[in-house]
Amino acid sequence: MTSRLALLFLLTGCASSPTGPGDARQAELDAARARWEAAGLVNYDYHYRFVCGVCLPAMGHERLVQVRNGVVTVVRDLVADTLVTIDLPGYAIPRQFDRIQGYIDARAAMLEVEYHAVLGSPVSVAVDPIDGALDDEHGFHIRDLEPSP
Repeated sequence: MTSRLALLFLLTGCASSPTGPGDARQAELDAARARWEAAGLVNYDYHYRFVCGVCLPAMGHERLVQVRNGVVTVVRDLVADTLVTIDLPGYAIPRQFDRIQGYIDARAAMLEVEYHAVLGSPVSVAVDPIDGALDDEHGFHIRDLEPSP
């Protein structure tokens, strides 16, 4: 009888889906994305800064991002005072959620995300994609997100 109970316990344990950091990260992302969608912002401005220890300095320049009707219209490098023309759609907040989803799906070795309490937009993201790999850590910061007319 004891061995049957032990076997039943083991089989039941194997059938359940374990919870772990990825599950909590996914729940946080889903809740944040729902807050963002509920806010309904399609016109907004914010400051964006990419963080990378071994990237070219210009990659870490603060940028002003302007989105109108859900489309990124302007990304300005505030240090060089130039327009950024590469990957403009990638700066929209929904694409930032997609980026975080990619980190979760890839099971990044370390992922720390802070979301805006009301809007749900990412505020700070730090990721180490591969444990033990040198110089692959990176992230980004979003601040001063404001609705725009």
